[in-house]
Amino acid sequence: MAMFQIAKNMEDQSENQEECVYRSNKDLRNLLFYCNNHSTSCVMDNLYPLGMDCIYDQFLYLQKRRVKSVYTKALHFIIGFDTQNYEADIEPNMITTIMGSLSLLCFKEYQRILFLHINKPSHYHVHYIINPINIYNLHICRWSFWTVAYSFAEILGGLYDIPLVPVSHQDEHGRIVKGTETGSYIYQQKFIRRYNLKEE
Repeated sequence: MAMFQIAKNMEDQSENQEECVYRSNKDLRNLLFYCNNHSTSCVMDNLYPLGMDCIYDQFLYLQKRRVKSVYTKALHFIIGFDTQNYEADIEPNMITTIMGSLSLLCFKEYQRILFLHINKPSHYHVHYIINPINIYNLHICRWSFWTVAYSFAEILGGLYDIPLVPVSHQDEHGRIVKGTETGSYIYQQKFIRRYNLKEE
């Protein structure tokens, strides 16, 4: 079971709970360098992989080309995997593959970089950072929590049999379904298929 949330900018206490805003270049720089310093792997698209300073400059270059002001320097989502319970069988290499799929299939017209953090014993988590400026027409990204959550849930559920809370769960028959209900049979079918066991 994966958890989806919008990250909070701890330096800006005035923000509401719905979204995180990185207003200054310093906020963007701190975000990128924090995520990079604690990551074990990284996936990026529409960026030149020439170091974190260069990635930071690429984000800013595109934002300056827009001319109009930008309300946030980055969109920042976190997807957490409970590796002690429901996703105990998942390896960092598998999460790196999932990161590649999420990067390939979501926010295609934007610069994006994903970082995997495995420094918490209870879970692994992925930081999904997006430059909110479209690389083709310089329009700003219009998004909502539920639109992003449903697109991530579709990929995780369809390709990897992983439900994404708060959008989907696994029912007693092992199907990934929409909603937030969870039952005592959660993940039973996943393990039966994975280990070639037969249900009696």
